[in-house]
Amino acid sequence: MSTITSNKVAQFSGVAPGGLSKHLEQTGQMPKIEVFIFSRETRETRKINRFLNYNFSSSLMIPSDSFSFGFVAADGPPLNEQIKEGDIVTIKANNVQLFTGHVDQTDVETDANYGEKSQISGRDFVGQLEDQDAVSIDSTFKKADKVSVQSAVNFYLENTQLNKIVLKDAPQGSYLISCEPGETKLAVLQRFLDSVNCILWQDRLGRLCVGRPNMRQESKGTFIISRDRRKSNVISIKVTRSSTQIPNIMVPVWSGQEIVADRVPKEQRFHNAAYGPARLLKLGYRLPKCYVTSAPNADSPQGLTEVNTFTVGKGRELEAYAKRELARANIKEITVQVVVPGHFNDLGEPYQPDTMYFIDYDRGSLQRLMYCYGVEYSMDENGGQLSTLTFCRPGAIVSDIKAP
Repeated sequence: MSTITSNKVAQFSGVAPGGLSKHLEQTGQMPKIEVFIFSRETRETRKINRFLNYNFSSSLMIPSDSFSFGFVAADGPPLNEQIKEGDIVTIKANNVQLFTGHVDQTDVETDANYGEKSQISGRDFVGQLEDQDAVSIDSTFKKADKVSVQSAVNFYLENTQLNKIVLKDAPQGSYLISCEPGETKLAVLQRFLDSVNCILWQDRLGRLCVGRPNMRQESKGTFIISRDRRKSNVISIKVTRSSTQIPNIMVPVWSGQEIVADRVPKEQRFHNAAYGPARLLKLGYRLPKCYVTSAPNADSPQGLTEVNTFTVGKGRELEAYAKRELARANIKEITVQVVVPGHFNDLGEPYQPDTMYFIDYDRGSLQRLMYCYGVEYSMDENGGQLSTLTFCRPGAIVSDIKAP
């Protein structure tokens, strides 16, 4: 393994309480980020660990996460002879893996201040699902009935770096999956998983997670800003509430029912149980919405919108689809953004999505557990290492109804 640039940094041992504090006491700085680049051509690995700036992210709500690293090139061959598009990138902090993906673009610039500057940017492996069509000369038409979620997803992972699926509270039933020419692999999988109230995302180890976020897990710690108690352990907290655009009355109907209003029984209507929309409804602020979906086993299937059914018990199938839509909308009810120094919590664990933290922010009138669905890691010469964590209220993103 060759190293483009390097510097020595003391290590804290393992993931343990106080590990990060010990490292800070010994070195006076956060653990350094290291980028390992595996060449598809030479099969060699290069390491970069001194940067002008970087930015990379991981989010459940963005299918393909991205990265960008800027650094001063060392003496030696030009950048394109060392790093090329398609090379595999692994990002680590103190030997803990944070991200993996591939290089999409390389940039080289020479100026009077820095001399030669280099930048590499790219995405995680889900980007390949975004780029590849489901039907092409190397990806033949695939259709299967009565297959598991894992088998259905596996159909579309050929020709990608995604070779391991981790099921996260995914349903155990058997389903139909199909595709059309012109659809990307990501579009097919999102449509299929949408029908069983699931999502997909790549974790920090490069595995494709398929299923439902875990909003019942224990807290990883507390983020606090309290003016009254004069206490803080973060750089900033921002709380945004925006419930006026979230439906608080939902009318779900099967396709065809919407043609004649009196075909829709009033019993199909229900209210959004989330606090913000429910509060507005009590105050007389009404935002009704109608959600239309194709009836399963309908006499006139409408293309591929009917690839699956979401049966959760007699009379609740239509409600299940509508609740899924409300869960997505409820992400906006309370959004919390926390900026902290470094990329590790007090346990020495890297910040990552699909985790829970307690938010204690008196000026934002918020003291409760929140679900972290996105983390952005950044560094520049002025601000140092920062992590920006984005939270929503538990119960958003997917509904509480699980497909069979």
